This record gives sequence, structure tokens and C-alpha cells, in this order.
Amino acid sequence: ATEILASLGIDAGYDASSTDANIPISRGIPAVCVGLTTGGNVHREDEYIDLAPIERGISQLALLALALAEGGANSR
Repeated sequence: ATEILASLGIDAGYDASSTDANIPISRGIPAVCVGLTTGGNVHREDEYIDLAPIERGISQLALLALALAEGGANSR
């Protein structure tokens, strides 16, 4: 995934956070959360997402899916 981000000119960021991926993980089911854009003010009335990066984010997701389908990206 990090290589895919680099190929799109995106620096991989690793931050502690929480997503709904907690649910399958809590039940022993592996899960991955992939962000498609940036934003701010999470869970507030003025929460927002940045629209400009979404196209690159969709490309990232498509390339990751292709890599996994081809047995790459450390798929298991």
C-alpha cells in the first residue's frame, strides 16, 4: 500500500485513530481502513472533507485492489 501511495505522489501517513473497522477486528476478523481524502473537525457540526484529493484517493483504492487481486501488497 505504501508503494502504491508513493506511485501517486502521496506520502503515507500513519496516525492513531478509530474507524468502524474496530467491529470486525474486535471479532477476530482482519480489517483494513483506507482513507480517500483529508478533512477536519471530525464529529462536529463543521466537519468537512477536502474534495480535491478524492480523485487520487480513488486511484489509490483501485490500485490497491488490483495489487491484492494479483497476489501483491502482502495479500494473504
